[in-house]
Amino acid sequence: MAFSATKTPTKSDHPRSTPKEAKVSLQDFRLKGLLGRGAYAEVFVCERVGTGERLALKRVDKANLVKNNKQATVQMELKALATLRHPNVVRLYHTFQDEYYLYFVLELAANGTMQDELERLGSYELSTARFYAAELLTAISHLHSKGIIHRDLKPQNVLVTASRHLLLCDFGTAKFLNAPPCAPPRSSREGYDGAMEEKSFEGTAQYVSPEVLNNQTAREAADLWSLGVMLYQMLCGGVPFTAETDYLTFQKILQRDMEPFPRDLDDKARDLIDKLLVCDVDARCTAEQARAHPFFAGIDFASLAAQAGPAVSFAPEKKDGRRANNPEAGDSDEDAFAEAEGNGAKRSGSTTEEKAREAKRAEQKALRQKWQPFLLDNEEIVFTGLVKQGRYSLLQKKRQLILTDFPRFVAVDIGSMAITGEIQWSSNLSATVKGPTEFVVKSNQKEEFIDALNDKAADWVTAINRLKADQPPLL
Repeated sequence: MAFSATKTPTKSDHPRSTPKEAKVSLQDFRLKGLLGRGAYAEVFVCERVGTGERLALKRVDKANLVKNNKQATVQMELKALATLRHPNVVRLYHTFQDEYYLYFVLELAANGTMQDELERLGSYELSTARFYAAELLTAISHLHSKGIIHRDLKPQNVLVTASRHLLLCDFGTAKFLNAPPCAPPRSSREGYDGAMEEKSFEGTAQYVSPEVLNNQTAREAADLWSLGVMLYQMLCGGVPFTAETDYLTFQKILQRDMEPFPRDLDDKARDLIDKLLVCDVDARCTAEQARAHPFFAGIDFASLAAQAGPAVSFAPEKKDGRRANNPEAGDSDEDAFAEAEGNGAKRSGSTTEEKAREAKRAEQKALRQKWQPFLLDNEEIVFTGLVKQGRYSLLQKKRQLILTDFPRFVAVDIGSMAITGEIQWSSNLSATVKGPTEFVVKSNQKEEFIDALNDKAADWVTAINRLKADQPPLL
């Protein structure tokens, strides 16, 4: 069944090669779960087939890039990542593409983003903030040594590895100094004189530097301002400049109207933040001056990557308000349901409603066991059945088509028990019944006519539409 199957990859003996050294395809990686979605991309945990190496796979929707004129953003990110090699910059291993997507194979950061951690902790301990500020400073210095400024430094763009070291990421709005200008992403903002006018700047409101707001060309000092904001946030639990709107936030930045420092803040930390958050670019602390600041006394910048990352303790998270759920222990939604409902279910277990729930769980369990080799971790089957490719290929072999909550479609050859292809899920996907056994799925301007055996075309379309309604907007 020609469900957009991927070509057989070319294997490489160098698993940590750069994109130019080895040709790979999607079949070289086994997807294990979704890490997150952004405006134009989603990121998955994956394993390299053959080695089991765990990596991050970033998938970028080509149609959305073109529609929103964001090609320059991807080009800049690729150029920056190909240039940079540093322990505190996320590493790009491979790039490849198919008809619909661009793929980046990246270093995996198992602990998410710094923003995730600060939302859970509020702030870091002084020693942790010092270590992380030192790693950010070395990464920023490396960027600047290569003639690159990031222009959007913030906790959301800082990853935390399993060993608790930091990785800078998201270089889509970066800039190569002394390079010919390219068309940057633009933002419409209210002018600072009160009139509505378009201001072009790169960054996020709370972290952008005053010189950028004054329409001056961003230089290395802009990244140092953002570092000052982040250091304040790491220690104080909030950003130093914030207001009800972006416009009012900008006004506070331009006037250096900061939130007050906590009374118990370390004096050396306060002094470094003060020196980084200076509106006059020429008077602002440089990277070299920051490294020599007493706040970093005792920090060996040269050996940071070899040192153990700081220990951070988190309170256990609750699942549905019931209990902490340990994924390593194999707990599932079904286990939690059974624990919460167990005694009451036994008392009323003979009801029709309970029997229906038990039958549904038993059906899901049987399906998952049968098709487990083709599912991702924690992926559930929404609908499945035997189909043939319809209308133009009536003699095609039968395939087991699986619709999952990922969401995605997977076609499996029931003879060889191997995946033969997929139907790409997209934000514009639609499904329409064409007859008792035939339905059509349209995605990314490509149509797949499918014969559903046992007169289940309407059931397929109903399942697809229900899943669409439950999904957040895709890339």
